[in-house]
Amino acid sequence: MNNIISISIALLLLTNCKNISSSKELRSGYYGDNLLIVNYSGKLYGQYEFHENWSEELKYFEHECKFYFNGSWKSGDSIVKVTVNEECSSGYLIIQNDTTIIFKTDADVVCDYVMEDFEKGYECLLRKPIDDIISLGIIKSEKCKLYDSPCEEAISKSYIIKGDYVSIINAKKDWLKIKYNSPFGEEYLKWIKKTDLYPDNLCK
Repeated sequence: MNNIISISIALLLLTNCKNISSSKELRSGYYGDNLLIVNYSGKLYGQYEFHENWSEELKYFEHECKFYFNGSWKSGDSIVKVTVNEECSSGYLIIQNDTTIIFKTDADVVCDYVMEDFEKGYECLLRKPIDDIISLGIIKSEKCKLYDSPCEEAISKSYIIKGDYVSIINAKKDWLKIKYNSPFGEEYLKWIKKTDLYPDNLCK
């Protein structure tokens, strides 16, 4: 009888350990070169951005790749279907556990030199959890002015341009507090107008 109880307890502990190690809970953070945000309303936002080999003479990067994706996610999901860029190509986010994801897509908009990696499935490890970002956005204005506080009088000399990716930290009426990281490592913490952003999902 004691042996049966001992075996049952051992099996129960083993099962619990297995469930813990294969957790499908998704956390917001930086996974490799991907920035992934999961908010409380079940929306999922992601960005991939990579820059390498700046040419001072030509004023551009030799290798530059950026795209975004979004979808819906609920606790326990292991595969999330997402749309990639405004072309609305399909992609999949495979959640291995709470620190590892695989991003897979054959979208034509993904850069050629990393295309094969994304077609096979690009595995990313969580390298930095974050909890201060509520959403991600893409600038739609040709020249988006940056403000030091949410009012017209607080306009600064800085600006960002159409297509730039921003992280949204806070919202206040018609204003958004954003964080912008330039390809050169500069970080801006400013306010912009909500109308400067594309809608949440361009595929709607």
